[in-house]
Amino acid sequence: MVAAAVAALGFAAGCAGPPERPDSAPPFGPGCSAVPRSGMGSFAEMSGDPVVTAASHLPMLTEWVHAVHEADMVATFDRLDHLTVFAPDNAAFARLPKDQLHQIYQDKDQVSKILTYQIVGHRVAPAELPDGSFTTLAKGTLTTRRSGSGYQVGDAKVVCGNIRTGNAQLYITDRVLTPPP
Repeated sequence: MVAAAVAALGFAAGCAGPPERPDSAPPFGPGCSAVPRSGMGSFAEMSGDPVVTAASHLPMLTEWVHAVHEADMVATFDRLDHLTVFAPDNAAFARLPKDQLHQIYQDKDQVSKILTYQIVGHRVAPAELPDGSFTTLAKGTLTTRRSGSGYQVGDAKVVCGNIRTGNAQLYITDRVLTPPP
């Protein structure tokens, strides 16, 4: 049920959202050093792949990719256009208590809600991050702000941001963002 609603909302948001703006700012953040300089998983290679496919080539996002598979949302996220994905890295998932993570994965609807809460229906450029407020595909609101030399989304730090994929702007975070109860 959530996946169908997200597909409809996301497709409409992707098509009806603001036009895509070119953004020549390079990827940024301390976690970007873990991205290969060339070949599979490099910034250049990811720019041609849809977001889940691109993320699947990054060792730091294996748990996020696993969550997308658990929610049966790979095709949904890979076919939508003009998204911004705030994807938690593996360390973010590791911070969750194992029993909580297990419980989340047992409830496909809950996984879907968490994932769609981390996705905005248009591309967010770094210039919009210092004082941003964005509606997510889960109809929640994420706020972003400057924090020292980097950015935060909610209580999560962006560890590598402004990664361009074929259909999304990807920001890797250090926390799993969850919708308010």
